[in-house]
Amino acid sequence: MRHAIQGILILLAALVVFGAPGCKSVVEQVGRIAKDPGGGIPPVSGPPTFYNPFAEVSTEEEIQFGRELAATVAGRYGVVQDSALTMYVNMVGSTLAAADPTPGIVYRFAVLDDERVNAMSVPGGYVFVSRGALDRMTDEAMLAGVLAHEIEHVRRRHIIEDLKARDRKELVKDLAMKATDLEFDTEGGLGTISRIAADKLFEGLTREDELEADRGAARLAATAGYDPTGLQRFLDLLERDPVQVPWPVTSDDHPFPDDRKVEIQAAIDALDPAPRTTVTAAERFHEHCRPSSGR
Repeated sequence: MRHAIQGILILLAALVVFGAPGCKSVVEQVGRIAKDPGGGIPPVSGPPTFYNPFAEVSTEEEIQFGRELAATVAGRYGVVQDSALTMYVNMVGSTLAAADPTPGIVYRFAVLDDERVNAMSVPGGYVFVSRGALDRMTDEAMLAGVLAHEIEHVRRRHIIEDLKARDRKELVKDLAMKATDLEFDTEGGLGTISRIAADKLFEGLTREDELEADRGAARLAATAGYDPTGLQRFLDLLERDPVQVPWPVTSDDHPFPDDRKVEIQAAIDALDPAPRTTVTAAERFHEHCRPSSGR
């Protein structure tokens, strides 16, 4: 009963922020794998094949899967109920998304009720930034850099690609472990497979994924008309004044700020100087993003 109530609350949180769900998801195929871990049909010769349900994911399925994962994020942190602030963050994010559109994806942005510096995105175009991150920023170009980084994760389908790369043994093991904590959904295990992806999301993506998102963020911010150093300057700020949980996670498997800044600078140096601007929109940022204590 406790799990059922939690699930309902999380779903309601997602509906408030992102709207009602649409088509069925690829996770129905995951349910079949859980019931038959052998999976697939062996070829005439050679090792058995494994049908990974994420091998071919349509845009519609990606959006549905992302909606469920977005519900997990909203349920874990809560969402700031400030329509003016949410509209402003969506304005900045939508400006970035329009500068280099992702076919079939409509981006949605929300502010997490988390005092720590945090930002994340999930498949299908759902992007989050924490109020703690906003409190540490000093201009709109910083916000644009952070949102652009998360947009790049979506554009490059980093979470989907990670799930696609998993082999049968690893995926079935994850499913089995999650099933001990959460009853498997008879219609496909949407909750269970989302838990696997959520773990990946909360632990942090790979070093390569983070650096790729950093490089793309500098290019995207510049294309949208922002100072492309916004993300770089935000990392500088966090280094000078460390926070409890750095964004993104830094460990042996994830890039440290110095490595990230080098990659960002290389991307900036490679930009065509003609369209580059130094727009930071600091005054507009402070008009909309006052400290949390004032909200």
